[in-house]
Amino acid sequence: MAAVGNPTLAPNVEYIVITFWDKIYIVCGAAALLLLLLLCMLCILCPECFCRCCVEDEKKRQFQRDSDKSASQRSNASKGSYGSTDSDFMYGSGDIKDSGPIRWMPLDVIREQTTDWSSDASSGQDVISLDRNKKRIGFLPNGSQNGDVHPPGTPPVLEKGEIHFALSYVQTEEKLVIKINEVKDVVLTENQQLISPYVRVCLYRSPKQFFTFRDGGKTEKNITNLEKELKTRMKRPSDVLAYKETFEIPMDLESLKSMTINILLCDMDKFSRHVTLGEISVNLKKANLLNIQEREYSEDFSEPNKENLGTLTLGTSYLPTSEKLYLTVESMKDLRIIDKNSGTTDACVKIYLMYEGKQLKRVKTTVRKNDTNPVFNESFSFDVPQTEIEKVYFSLVICHYNGEKKGTKLIGRIYLGTNFGPEARDFWGSMIQNPRKKIVKTFDISS
Repeated sequence: MAAVGNPTLAPNVEYIVITFWDKIYIVCGAAALLLLLLLCMLCILCPECFCRCCVEDEKKRQFQRDSDKSASQRSNASKGSYGSTDSDFMYGSGDIKDSGPIRWMPLDVIREQTTDWSSDASSGQDVISLDRNKKRIGFLPNGSQNGDVHPPGTPPVLEKGEIHFALSYVQTEEKLVIKINEVKDVVLTENQQLISPYVRVCLYRSPKQFFTFRDGGKTEKNITNLEKELKTRMKRPSDVLAYKETFEIPMDLESLKSMTINILLCDMDKFSRHVTLGEISVNLKKANLLNIQEREYSEDFSEPNKENLGTLTLGTSYLPTSEKLYLTVESMKDLRIIDKNSGTTDACVKIYLMYEGKQLKRVKTTVRKNDTNPVFNESFSFDVPQTEIEKVYFSLVICHYNGEKKGTKLIGRIYLGTNFGPEARDFWGSMIQNPRKKIVKTFDISS
């Protein structure tokens, strides 16, 4: 076909006209091809491929190779990094899964595969039950004696401390106002110091008494009648801890007369352990808040009362050859009732593997609903080198799971390790002195 009107065009030649959008499509296609090539190179060169399919195939191949090895070779070859929590269990009868290398950083909650330690005959495991009344005296590997009066990591004891706060009641809005102003003149024993002090406010419903002249049951009223719990922000240690925080709690006049306020001075020490140092108690019926606008208080802290929150039975075992630490949450008894409507508690336990106040790993048991005496029998395994077994410790948080609000409410805590009290140190030392044997003990849950 001859070109008309344009002598520069050659005859009998078909031309293709490229528009602006055609150029855009060509550039995008070239960029996509280049990106695909780059991803393929990264997938081949990177040791930890981010492609899920590649990772799954590699795990299957690795698992097949490991399953062909003997048990002794597997125990030497499958040691993970410090702080990992693989789901393998030395006494279980299932496939061993290796979680791979774990970095030293806080990780998300991991649901472990559970095994049952209740059947000791099937597992071939010796069980040593520590009697709570007959505490064994032994020596830990670090040379310190169990049962010392002041072992390392003993919670500080408050010798002196004063708190300034104010209470008022607004009848028109039916609310109780609590103002935490400041805490001063805090003195601890043995030159110990505060690290992250805060104030916790607990409201309890006082039990009805037929005989008012009997003031008994002061320590018993805090068992199951907790209505509200609040706390201030943590402060840096100083001579005067100025909080200046106000809490407003909706409350009718009838409830006001049956409430008791406990104000506790707490601290979070270097082991991330919450310690109650002292407390004061105010009976709102005797405070007579209706006749005054605001009542100011300046009170000295007294020794905190021990609350009966229930007990938790735990079992631990350590296998030096594979450097595995096992923890079993067996059962709980006499838990405090949290759900007032149903009169029960939906309990679960959060387990934190700690090292020098830092969280290495956290796991969680299943929730046992509508049971104040739940039985778990759930086991978890952690990779801990033998050289670090005295330095790691467990922080166990017992919670009530609120399914409606998708949250949890604290019931109490338990700490296990060589850095804590005589019971925890004796328990941990018995585990180290008796490798491959399960150590079982029942602990009181503390606030």
